[in-house]
Amino acid sequence: MKKIIILIAAMLIMLTACGGSEPHIYDDAILNGDYAVIKAESADINQDVLSDVYFNYFEKQDLSYLIIVYTDQTDRGVYMSEAYTLSDTGLAVDANGDIVLGDDTGSVMYMPVDGVLKEQ
Repeated sequence: MKKIIILIAAMLIMLTACGGSEPHIYDDAILNGDYAVIKAESADINQDVLSDVYFNYFEKQDLSYLIIVYTDQTDRGVYMSEAYTLSDTGLAVDANGDIVLGDDTGSVMYMPVDGVLKEQ
């Protein structure tokens, strides 16, 4: 019986060590100079995900801005800066080939407040 308990405890420790952290959409972020690009489906983006990206990735990377490109919509995504975040916004490519904020008609604005991004 003692061996079984030790075996179960060892298995629990291994499972916790190997699978203890959930994947994040920023795990595969691509750094491009002073900004980062993440690709994700629009259905995967919500206020909780945006808060996670902002406080656990964007702020720690010392970026000018971050772009989330929606893989299921053309020229749409998220633009994130220190001051605000726009979801469901237009994206464009500038003359240097960088992805930048495009037409923001219909976008939703969030601002960092007390450790979360709050819709404005």
